[in-house]
Amino acid sequence: MKAFIGILFLIPILMLLIISVAWSASNDAVIKGTVLDENKLPLMGANVILKEIYIGAATDQNGLFVIKTKPGSYTIEISFIGYETVKDKITIKANETLTKNYKLKIE
Repeated sequence: MKAFIGILFLIPILMLLIISVAWSASNDAVIKGTVLDENKLPLMGANVILKEIYIGAATDQNGLFVIKTKPGSYTIEISFIGYETVKDKITIKANETLTKNYKLKIE
């Protein structure tokens, strides 16, 4: 009987936990785009970082990147060895997918 009461007590707590996790995941935002050189060729392995929270991604062989984050205002920094670093101020809202494309110049 005590085990049954314990389970009844845990069920609402688990349901609230599941609902809160689902709700917070649905408020995420996505920043995606490409990083190219001056000749419009993709830069594979360029670093794309949100400075305020130190998360980011490296571009793939097509110069594409995707970063999942929380809504807010950020400074996005794009860097690649031998190229000038680019900084850009962005604001992203909940459930938004923001597309940003960057072209880096050789130093």
